[in-house]
Amino acid sequence: MEPAPAVLAQIRDELRGSRLEHLQTRNEAFFEEEVDKLERWAEDVKFALERELRELDTQIKAAKKTSKSAVALAEKLEAQKLIKMLEAKRNTKRRQLFEAQDDVDRKRAELIEEIERQLQTKTSIEPVFTLRWTLLGGKEG
Repeated sequence: MEPAPAVLAQIRDELRGSRLEHLQTRNEAFFEEEVDKLERWAEDVKFALERELRELDTQIKAAKKTSKSAVALAEKLEAQKLIKMLEAKRNTKRRQLFEAQDDVDRKRAELIEEIERQLQTKTSIEPVFTLRWTLLGGKEG
């Protein structure tokens, strides 16, 4: 069996290159879209937790002010318990913020690994069929 003419190999190589280029463009678009989603999600989580932390700081300041202005010892103790509870809640929110940032880093690493797997593209070419023809000269008549 004769090998395919060089022009067919060239066409095949051009088509393969075109397909690989298309796949790379698609992977780049997927990567950009996923990074954007991840960044938006991270910003939303961070913004929400930071807002809650600011609210807790405001509540702690108000409780401290109440404690200082309280006359009775029972009121001062109640205000101190509230401060302690709010500070514990604030510490929990801070940990959640750090955990969310760690989660973003973990998801980003997973995304990078996924894209790297997709970039390990392997191509193969298998002949499905071969056509041969012969032109016969005939007499017109």
